[in-house]
Amino acid sequence: MTWEIIGRLGQVLGPIGVVISLIYLAIQIRKRKRQSRNLAMNALVTQFSVLMSSQVETLDLCDLWLRGLESYDELDGPSKLRFATHLERQLRAADSLYLQFLDGGTQAAPVALVRSCDRRCRGLSRFPDVVADTETLVFG
Repeated sequence: MTWEIIGRLGQVLGPIGVVISLIYLAIQIRKRKRQSRNLAMNALVTQFSVLMSSQVETLDLCDLWLRGLESYDELDGPSKLRFATHLERQLRAADSLYLQFLDGGTQAAPVALVRSCDRRCRGLSRFPDVVADTETLVFG
């Protein structure tokens, strides 16, 4: 082989190597995006689960939640604040899950959780005191 043939061979193989490395880079970026999306979804599911378990496991918060749904106006000042804060956290968690759902960042199990959140939010709308007093709740 002469140097001229080796040079031409390098000119042919060089662009092929660049194309292969760009394909590899695209695959790696796609994998990383999927991983970060899954991590974000796992964090949201964990946050929502902790939020819901605290409401069920804490007798005081469970009682406050039921009283707030029955009649928000009859709650005292600190109870209204606790109820409104807990409601806000639930709605924010549900909103984050729903936005992830719209973004396509969910798989089969989280889709069921998003539907559960949707049913829960629709259920809240059945309580007239909650709907009527949303103007008085402070959402940051």
